[in-house]
Amino acid sequence: MTMSELYAGHAPAVYRCLLAWTRNPSLAEELTSETFYRAIAADQPVRAATARG
Repeated sequence: MTMSELYAGHAPAVYRCLLAWTRNPSLAEELTSETFYRAIAADQPVRAATARG
């Protein structure tokens, strides 16, 4: 799974979850970006079976 596939497949759900927790669209967007930035920076392989944990 490429990072773009991971982002496309999971960013909306991550954003919705963070929006529910923060109730702040700007903060949820920033945290979503940070989440995927850290995933990319970690440079660890992501298995499709565990991507949604």
